[in-house]
Amino acid sequence: MKINLYLFLILGLSTSLYSQETANDSIKYWTSKGTATILFNQSNFSNWTAGGENNMSGNISVNYDINYKKDNWTWDNKIMASYGLVKTNNSPFEKKTDDRLELNSIVGKKVSDKWSYSAFLNFRTQITKGYTYGK
Repeated sequence: MKINLYLFLILGLSTSLYSQETANDSIKYWTSKGTATILFNQSNFSNWTAGGENNMSGNISVNYDINYKKDNWTWDNKIMASYGLVKTNNSPFEKKTDDRLELNSIVGKKVSDKWSYSAFLNFRTQITKGYTYGK
């Protein structure tokens, strides 16, 4: 249930809404761009003489930039999220291959031609619980 909620939030972040721009629109200071990727892979090693293990894997990722620039102020935000699973033929359960949720934010103020001040925030976590896979 928790995974479904996180996937819904990630996919929701990957969509964009566009509005009609007017001459006095305050949104013109904001820019955004990003990508959402869904990958699926299947490997089958039937009649293979040396090693190899049948598996299926999937990965979903979102990489989004939301930036603000007006006069001497800038504010750059980057959201990165990815989650991946693999199911091998010899394992009774799926294993995580990727699990990341990261937010980077930099706010800056230019005070002269040679001086600028900035502050940086970095937040990192994982989307689901982490496991140590043993025997």
